[in-house]
Amino acid sequence: MANNHKGKRKKWYLVAIASVILVGGSLGIASALRPNNTIDSSKLSNVTRGDLARSVVATGKVEPLAKVEVKSKASGIVEKILADYGDHVKQGQVLVELDKEQLRSRVAEAAALWRQLAAVSAPFRWGVKKDFSVAPVERDDHGEWLYQETVAPLALKLDFAVTVFDDRPELANHQFFPPDVRLQVGGWHELLKVPLPPSPAFGLIVTRGHQHDALVLSEWIRLPFVFLGMIGSRRKARIMREQFLKQKIATAEQFDQIACPVGVDILAKSTQEIAVSILAQFIQKRAEKRDE
Repeated sequence: MANNHKGKRKKWYLVAIASVILVGGSLGIASALRPNNTIDSSKLSNVTRGDLARSVVATGKVEPLAKVEVKSKASGIVEKILADYGDHVKQGQVLVELDKEQLRSRVAEAAALWRQLAAVSAPFRWGVKKDFSVAPVERDDHGEWLYQETVAPLALKLDFAVTVFDDRPELANHQFFPPDVRLQVGGWHELLKVPLPPSPAFGLIVTRGHQHDALVLSEWIRLPFVFLGMIGSRRKARIMREQFLKQKIATAEQFDQIACPVGVDILAKSTQEIAVSILAQFIQKRAEKRDE
């Protein structure tokens, strides 16, 4: 009996000791989890009124309010440079001097040309060479002079009724064309609306440039010409054909009806020979039309 009570007391002690340990552990955990509200005094300061400064670092690009491109109106060799990088300059200040020998030579050439032009009473053509110097264009040029001086008079002698379309009244007049030539003068957009004559018509496009050639051809290619020719090289015809097809101005079949270069291949060189070759092809097409 005594032993039994002793055993029970030992058991309770063990439970008591275990309970103290558990309680002590709970108190330790609770103490560790409790927040520490103590603030380090070195981090404290008195509240005062003042300016708040903040620095911002960024990259950027500095650009002027206005830019001025300085370039010479004339080309040449620089002889003197009268300003350096970073110098302040004023409007009208000379910055660079060019070699005057070349300029004097060009002025002398231009003066001689103008004297030559002043001595000519009839209209005169001039152009720009590859070195940018100006010079008169000879009258055997295969352009408008071809038609004025050779094709139109010769076509009259070959029983063609001739009508000339031109936008320059100073050239399209009977000072340059025979009286029997009919002249249509005005803007191209008006001229190209003029209807064809009732009799079979033959057309020849020979203007003062590729741009005008293309403008006339873009309208005349749709008209019922018996024959339509255009002066120019095969390269010109190829380039113009590609443009017309790309822009849907004409079909391939329509463009292939155009004779360019125009004229029978007789190895013509001079203006008169070219005129003969052109009218020989006109005569051939007229004969074919009569035999139909």
